[in-house]
Amino acid sequence: MKYRSIIKGWKRFLQEGANAVACPKATQDVKLNTINRNKCRDDHMYGPMNPLDESNSFWQKIANKWNSASADEAKGMRCGNCIAFDVSPRMRECIPIVQSQYKDEPVLNGKNNITFNIKIENIEGNSFDDIDKKIAKKKAADFPDMPENADAGFGYCWMHHFKCHGARTCDTWAGGGPIVDDDQSYDEQEKINQE
Repeated sequence: MKYRSIIKGWKRFLQEGANAVACPKATQDVKLNTINRNKCRDDHMYGPMNPLDESNSFWQKIANKWNSASADEAKGMRCGNCIAFDVSPRMRECIPIVQSQYKDEPVLNGKNNITFNIKIENIEGNSFDDIDKKIAKKKAADFPDMPENADAGFGYCWMHHFKCHGARTCDTWAGGGPIVDDDQSYDEQEKINQE
């Protein structure tokens, strides 16, 4: 009887530990990711809408928001070099880059073989999704004024809890990134779990 209690407690401890380091919910739930991204777009100027374009008016607006930055300086402040942008190996495993761009759920074929039905149309009328499909495989040189120290792929934003693209920015940008190693990624997640 006493052993059952110990084993039950140990199982609970292991489960809680596994949940603490699991992939962030928004990396596994497209709807939650979209809600969080749209909130960041509405509340924190996440953009530009299409980072493949010059987007000079966007960069001027965000520079004005920051007060002390010029539009050219703002172009160097991207998600890809933000301290909250996580592109660690473990986070790249968490982010289903291709699958998350599409509306359909995975379709199981056999035991372990998963394929995805891909829809090319706009998801719920949101053009961010269409543009994300276009920029998914672009290199840093494809984005106007992209700084050399910025990651140009998708990563996870620990500030706003969504999958974002390194060529974009928001008004809460903070220098010092990106997060590139698993230990730092786990540390960020632990901070969030303690809040």
